[in-house]
Order: sequence, then structure tokens, then C-alpha cells
Amino acid sequence: MEWLDELAECSEDPAELTRRYLTPEHAQAAERIMRRMREAGMSARLDAAGNVVGSLPGREPARRRLILGSHFDTVRNAGKYDGALGVMLPIACLRHLHESGRRLDYPVDVIGFADEEGVRFQATLIGSRAVAGDLDPTMLDAVDEDGVTLREAMREFGLDPDAVGDAGYRRDDVAAYVEVHIEQGPVLEAENLPVGVVTSIAGATRLRVEVIGRAGHAGTVPMNLRRDALAAASEAVVAVERICLDTPGTVGTVGVLRTVSGGGQRHSRGRRVHHRRAGGERRPPPDRPGSDRRGVRGDREPPGGGVRLRADPRDQRAPVQPVADGPSRRSGRNARVRGAQTAERRGPRRHGDGEPHRHRNALRALPGGDQPPPGRVDDRGRRRRRRANPVPLPGTLRPGRAARRITGMTGMTGSLPSR
Repeated sequence: MEWLDELAECSEDPAELTRRYLTPEHAQAAERIMRRMREAGMSARLDAAGNVVGSLPGREPARRRLILGSHFDTVRNAGKYDGALGVMLPIACLRHLHESGRRLDYPVDVIGFADEEGVRFQATLIGSRAVAGDLDPTMLDAVDEDGVTLREAMREFGLDPDAVGDAGYRRDDVAAYVEVHIEQGPVLEAENLPVGVVTSIAGATRLRVEVIGRAGHAGTVPMNLRRDALAAASEAVVAVERICLDTPGTVGTVGVLRTVSGGGQRHSRGRRVHHRRAGGERRPPPDRPGSDRRGVRGDREPPGGGVRLRADPRDQRAPVQPVADGPSRRSGRNARVRGAQTAERRGPRRHGDGEPHRHRNALRALPGGDQPPPGRVDDRGRRRRRRANPVPLPGTLRPGRAARRITGMTGMTGSLPSR
């Protein structure tokens, strides 16, 4: 366990374990593994593919050899036992035999495969393919995210890509291959079992799919004319899940989803406030059954309904209570208006710049349907006396709700002027 803790220090990111093929961290980890091999009485070397190979001779050199091992590259933000456990554990076992003066009849090799995950070049199992003599030469043309080919990276690392075939073992020289690996799934934990024996390996197919649509302004392109690529891609993601659920013994997931030139158009629009609010309330919130079924959570901002006011953690006074989201009922609206007025009257609070500001925008942040009738509240939250008997403007406009609605739409404050 101490060896694994030490090996986990070889990471590109100190905050999370990431160790990719043919990187300085890969070289550092390889050196530490070879040091442990030599302490166990083994010879240690890097083969033509960058794998770490430790060899311990047996009493009968002509016997076929046993191969033990696993990989020591990682995915991004990996666990420190994934792969590395299968490298360090056999070294510890052979070290115990070496220190006790015991030798096996047959030779043993321990291999730390340099690349299994394929994170850097998106070409998996490079290390074990080379050992099996099954590395396709075209894989050497794979390119990482910086435009460096696998062939170039091997040369920079000090390896000869043209000699990668030398890493292969002859089939007749190998008696067996055994690997110890931490379970990457939850089955043993769910079954309360200490160990499992692998009976099959899940073969992998990796696909990169490009969905091409057409960008459209969120406020002008009607829904029946939209060609949103992300919406189509999301249906493909769900289709992968559905196919795997319907096909026994098959698992699948979509791990990367990128949008090209995507804008921050996450909102919905509509000509009426109640239309926008109805659309926002129809979005499944995090506590709906879909989230429960998948075991995920999510947070969202109010989609045009209600305003959330949070107290500054440095403010020692009573916290501002959040104004709840909900249907625009009159009683709920009045409660939200009162809450916003209270927030404005609480006085200065400090923001990120350290300067005091009043919450003068609390009322303005309320959705249109929750705005108080004009003439009741001024910009500072104070009540203002309403003028009596407003007279309609020329035309058919009558005083009352319609007049208040017009003043609200035009941004006017106060009541209509009297005669």
C-alpha cells in the first residue's frame, strides 16, 4: 500500500491522479516500478513499447515463463489502485520469496503495461498489443490533442518506434498470464464478496460521431424550423443507453460530448410571461423521477419564475429568506413582493468587491407577473400614496387593471395622470 501511495504521486495534476502514456509522469512512475523490481531480486528494463518488464529466473530456465502484471497508465482523475495494484502486488510476492531464499522452478516476468487506457492517443492497449505481437503499425500515426503523433512521442521518450515489434513474446514461451485487478464496478460491494474470478472480458468498441446541424438565434427561430445538433446528439446518447438496456450482457456510455461554437443560449423565450413560466415549470427539476432513477442530481436557476435572494455569509444579521418559485397566484405574488421589499429595506450588504450596495434591484428582478401594481412601491421599496380616481387616456382605455398593465409594460411608475 505504501508503494501504491508513492506511485500515485506521479501525476500530471497534483489534485487528481492522471498519468498518460509517454509523459514525464509515465517515465517517473516507470523508474519507481523498476526500483521495486530490483529490490525484489529481479532484472528490470523498458521494452520497445515503453512497458516496464521485470524478470526473475527459475531453477529450470527452459520452462515456459509465467507472466504477471497490469497497466500503470491511468484515466483522468483515476483511483490509485486501478492497474497499479496488479503491478505492485506480484512484485511484493516475489520480493517475499527472494528475501526468504526461495526460488520457483519456472521463470517469472512482471510487466507494467505502459498504455491500456488510451487517454493520450485514443488508441487503447498499446502496451499489451506490443507484448502480444499484435500492434498495428498504423497506430503509430495516432495523434494526441497537441498534434503529436505516437511515433514522434516514442522518439522523444527515447524509444525506437521501428523496433516496437521487439517487445513481443513468442506464444510457445509463455505458460500463462495472471492479473490481479481492483474491480472497477460495484458488483462485489453490492454482493458483499471479497474477491471475484473473471470469466470473460468485455470487448470495447469506440465510436466518434459528429452531428451537424445549424445554429439559430434562441429568440427568432421557431421550433419547427430549428436544426439543433445538440438536441439530436442527446437523443443519440439516450439511444445508446436504451440499446444496452435491451441487449443482455452489453454495457455502454457516452463519455465526451462537445459542442463547436456553441453559444450560451440556455434560456427559453416567449411573448407572454405565463408562457415562459409554464415552459420553465415543465422542465423536470432535480427531484423528479428521472433523476431518482439515474441516481444523479442537478441544480438550476429559476427559469424566469421567482427570484432567489441569498444572504452574504459575512452578514451577521438575519439571513434574507428566499422568495419561492411557484405558480403566479395572487397570494404567492404578494408574498414574493413583500419578500423583495423586505430585502431592499435590510440596508447595505457587502458584495464581492467589498463595497456596500442596497438591493434596489430585488423588485426589478421579480418576473413581470409578480411586479407590484404601479404606484404602490417606489425604487427604494417605500410605499407611495396612490392618486385617487385616475382618468382614462383618450380612446377606449379604461382605468383599473388594464391601465396598470399598460403602465407596467411601458416601464412607467406611479398611476396614470389625473385630469
